[in-house]
Amino acid sequence: MEKLLTRKEAAKLLGISIDTLDAARTKGQVSFLRSRAFRNS
Repeated sequence: MEKLLTRKEAAKLLGISIDTLDAARTKGQVSFLRSRAFRNS
């Protein structure tokens, strides 16, 4: 099973800020899954 990343982990891995990651997600440039385990991330 693949490991899910928090927003913070994903942003760090990509070398971008969380705000930039969120903007890319809003524009549909990045796929995401919402999980209860990571709800507050």
